[in-house]
Amino acid sequence: MWNYRVVRKRNVLADPAKKKERIHFSYAIHEAYYDNNGKVGLITQESINPFGDNIEELRHSWVMMAEAFGQSILDYDNIPEPGYERKKDPICAVLDERMKKLDAGDEQLIPWNSNHF
Repeated sequence: MWNYRVVRKRNVLADPAKKKERIHFSYAIHEAYYDNNGKVGLITQESINPFGDNIEELRHSWVMMAEAFGQSILDYDNIPEPGYERKKDPICAVLDERMKKLDAGDEQLIPWNSNHF
């Protein structure tokens, strides 16, 4: 399962003139992926912007992102969340199995061809 969540990222800024560090927090919307216990195990590396192939899809994307404000804020440094079980994450289970096959040489990567788009 996945949804959009607000993620708070802690940034440490060095101030060489004052020989101090300042803590700054930034907030963004990310896709969050859950294990079967409802614990977040993965988020997108970059924040997500609303998008769509038409105005209805764009509106739907925006509404789904707005729902993130009704949930608790995730701390970037605490992902995966405590209690997250990778073996109970449907996405990671598939990825782990694929990686085993790739490492064993039983499968090959699918070549990227930008002409398909």
